[in-house]
Amino acid sequence: MPDSDTRSTPPCGSHAGQRRVSSSSPRAAERPSSPPAVTGAPASGYPPRRPRSDRRTSAAPTIGARTDRKAPPMSVSSLRRARRALALSIAAALAAAALVFAVAPAATAATQGAGFGAWQPTSTHGWHGSMRVGDVHTYCILPGIPLPTGTTSDHGVRTEAAGLSPQQLTGINLLVTRYGQTEDPVQAAAVGWAVKAIADWETTLRTFGYRGDSLAGAIDWTFARLAPAHNARVQELALAYYAEGSSVAVGVTDAAGSVVFLRDDADPLGGAVRVDASTPDARGTLTLTGAVFADDGTIERHDVVPGEEYAITVAPAAETTPGRPLDVSAHGRFRVDTVAAVRHFTTPGGQDTAGPAGPVEFEVSGHDTTRHPLFFPTISTVAAAAALPGESFVDDVTVGGDLTHWPRTAEGDRLPVRAHAAVYLLDAEPGEPSPDVPEGAVLAGELSLETRGEGPTRVVSSWTMDTPGWYVAVWSITRQAQSAEVAAHLAADTVYTEAFASPTQITRVESPPPPVETEEPAAPDTPAEPSAPPSTAQLAETGSDPRGIRGIAGISVILLTAGLTAAALVQRRRFGDAVPIR
Repeated sequence: MPDSDTRSTPPCGSHAGQRRVSSSSPRAAERPSSPPAVTGAPASGYPPRRPRSDRRTSAAPTIGARTDRKAPPMSVSSLRRARRALALSIAAALAAAALVFAVAPAATAATQGAGFGAWQPTSTHGWHGSMRVGDVHTYCILPGIPLPTGTTSDHGVRTEAAGLSPQQLTGINLLVTRYGQTEDPVQAAAVGWAVKAIADWETTLRTFGYRGDSLAGAIDWTFARLAPAHNARVQELALAYYAEGSSVAVGVTDAAGSVVFLRDDADPLGGAVRVDASTPDARGTLTLTGAVFADDGTIERHDVVPGEEYAITVAPAAETTPGRPLDVSAHGRFRVDTVAAVRHFTTPGGQDTAGPAGPVEFEVSGHDTTRHPLFFPTISTVAAAAALPGESFVDDVTVGGDLTHWPRTAEGDRLPVRAHAAVYLLDAEPGEPSPDVPEGAVLAGELSLETRGEGPTRVVSSWTMDTPGWYVAVWSITRQAQSAEVAAHLAADTVYTEAFASPTQITRVESPPPPVETEEPAAPDTPAEPSAPPSTAQLAETGSDPRGIRGIAGISVILLTAGLTAAALVQRRRFGDAVPIR
């Protein structure tokens, strides 16, 4: 065995003469496996002094030189200004100092964690395991630097630490998070070797004198003497951890996401929900409001994977009035464990160590567009069975079917549903009901109505049925005819139409009866005069009626008497009254 393996070496391993990083600040520059040659600057790290010939000598008089000029005496006002400036300068300095101390990282002494070896800055075989800072197990990320037994500063989670690349930071953070927070010395030692190998492969292998090129060989070189009983197991775990940490994809430093809802046009109460995230490695919990996951009826789903669709069913609250618009939303919290950062610790004169950065967490939320439960109406009609020419078409219309979700406003009031009818005229009585309008049917007129589904609605046409025949009304309800609020409750292809010639749709208008022809009544025959009975003494017949003769004779006597009376009156007026003869 070479003598070098028995020499006192730093715990994370560097031999004498190897590069040491200044402990005055966290290491920020990326380290090569061997120090680069430095030219043009002194080893001390200070800038070169200016040549004497370049120095300015005229800025001040030489020592011992006389001058005839004296400084003028300072006035009172100048003195006051000087004192004020001095006070302001002191105040500014104190404020700056306070700011420096206020933002300085927290400092505490690191203590021995889990592992094997000697807990001291340098030792023969070093320390292989974790360093505890508070309740955090940290691990060396600068092989070849003494153990951090002094005051350690916690710089918090950093995406830049010790010049490590995002790939290295991701692998180291994975190991110290997933396996490093342990009290098992074997596991802690394996994590320590894997972390150092990811941070600086070459230095990790060479620190304790090993000259080979395998991590297992370097561990065996040291643990065969330090802890031979655990040598094989430490090698086994360290190799597995190194492979896992080296192959992990570069992690994130931040993440975000959103919730997306997918609709089912055939079923507005169905669909799916999906989480879109900036990284597919995120996992989280999603909670629904106004819906449930279709497979188990719950409102919460754990281990949700971004990009996957989860079927949902809208589930309105029990107190929600059927038919009202429905709102669905979701919110959740997600995390990403693959992070390109570590919790960075530094110790003056000692190692930089890394602890878990913790997950990157983010919240998601989303609100679906308003959903409307479907309703499935039917329509039935009862038209007047018969009518006279010139009368209007009269129909009693009822909207029925599954009206549980009759469209309503947000306040719960029913919205009007529109229906339309085409009325056809046929010359002959229609046959059996049919989905199609037969040839020869003539459009006689149209009807329309708006109903809120509260019983039959009587519709009277504005036109009249002037032509005799059979009038058939065919009613329909279509999505296109509705208001936007109502249409949202109907499936995209909704068209409900009655069958043609249902018996209650038909009104018959009969032709008026033809006029009845009547003949003028014939004049009645004049009855013959009865013949007079024969008399015993009878004059010859003259063709005159004896009763008529008697009447005429009577009239003649009256006229004669009247004439004689009138003549007597005239004579009296002419000659005066006659003197009676005595």
